[in-house]
Amino acid sequence: LHVDGVGPRARIAPLVTTFTNTVLAGLGIRGGTIHWRVGDRELLVEKAEFDWCGGQARVYAVSVDLARPDIDLVLYIDRMDAGELIRLIKPLDGTATGHLYGRLPLRIRQGRIQLSEGFLYALPGERGNLRLRNTSFLQSYLERGTEPSPRTSWPRRAADALRLP
Repeated sequence: LHVDGVGPRARIAPLVTTFTNTVLAGLGIRGGTIHWRVGDRELLVEKAEFDWCGGQARVYAVSVDLARPDIDLVLYIDRMDAGELIRLIKPLDGTATGHLYGRLPLRIRQGRIQLSEGFLYALPGERGNLRLRNTSFLQSYLERGTEPSPRTSWPRRAADALRLP
């Protein structure tokens, strides 16, 4: 974004931009609305709502330094299609059905998206499934947070339950 004639103390009133079919950091987005303003050397996204993976995603109060456009944000997910979402997550190779809700903290650095710890959950009472081709990374991750015990092999059993036949 380049704005001519705006000094360091100037503020532009809130603007609303509506868009369709765009790509942000490599992710296809079907459409949405962004409420934003330009402030002192920053772009402030007050609220953005967009259609993504068959559902809705929202972000609030995202500040972008115009000199260094690294972004930290929390993406709030509503009725996201689990099958579409799983195709975007690199270590996961498999199938999923159902709808997901939750929040995903994201960092965008030099055009690349990094996912940090968040949560997604299915609506209680709504059915879905998840099957993965390779569950070794998941088993390893679960074992790191579990005390070793000869009687407890739940990380392996959980990973086995998610593995595609």
